[in-house]
Amino acid sequence: MMENEKKRMKRKKRVTNALWIYLVLLCTAFLVIGGQATDPTRKLWFGILAAFWLTAGGIMLLRYWIDRNRLLLMEQIMELKVQLQELKEDRTEQA
Repeated sequence: MMENEKKRMKRKKRVTNALWIYLVLLCTAFLVIGGQATDPTRKLWFGILAAFWLTAGGIMLLRYWIDRNRLLLMEQIMELKVQLQELKEDRTEQA
């Protein structure tokens, strides 16, 4: 089960990184286009688009970090369970 989760997180990391780079480039293009526009409405529109997509990308990164930390926490809990089981076995052998 943990191996499948690790594979899923590796895949999610690659996808998240690729999408983040794409969104940064896209938002940079939006800001450049908006900066060169002469119409104030068009400038505002491209600025709002850039802000929206960067916020969406930030949320995506945050979701990845939360999932990664959840997986690390699960791994540590599994290690603690194994250590606890070993301690119980040692106690029963000593008694």
